[in-house]
Amino acid sequence: MDRNEHLNKNTIIKAVIDGTDLSKAEQDHLAECGGCRSEIDRFKSELDTLEQKADITAPLPTRRPVLPEKENYSFRLFRPIFAAGLTALMLVAFIWWPNGGIPVYEETTAQILLEMEADERLMTDIEELEGIALSGIYMDESEETEDLMEDEFMDFLIPTDNGSVI
Repeated sequence: MDRNEHLNKNTIIKAVIDGTDLSKAEQDHLAECGGCRSEIDRFKSELDTLEQKADITAPLPTRRPVLPEKENYSFRLFRPIFAAGLTALMLVAFIWWPNGGIPVYEETTAQILLEMEADERLMTDIEELEGIALSGIYMDESEETEDLMEDEFMDFLIPTDNGSVI
């Protein structure tokens, strides 16, 4: 390294943090160059000033920090074993449960079948009634009055006087 050439800022910072991290040429340059040593001293004084300001402005801790205690090693091993055992127990219970764990009530099934049969009878009755809306006696009367009602209704809509429109 040339005597007229000074170390850059990164090398100065490296020298302040750990001087042994510098190459042999950089260490030799620091030993001979007063300008670089004064730069290192100036940087160290800035760090000291910053440390003093931080001590003044930083608040004191209100309580002492407490680190968590180490967990018991045997309990850490027990936890996964317990979880696996519980899972296996639930699986066995589900398999051995009647109907695969799905409750089926016979009374409910029988009741549903009875209701379905009643619904089918009701639908059959409705379909029969749709086919025969009125009994035979009423059908005869409704045919006769249907034409009369239609003529009366048309006269109401379009008034006529002996066949001519008014």
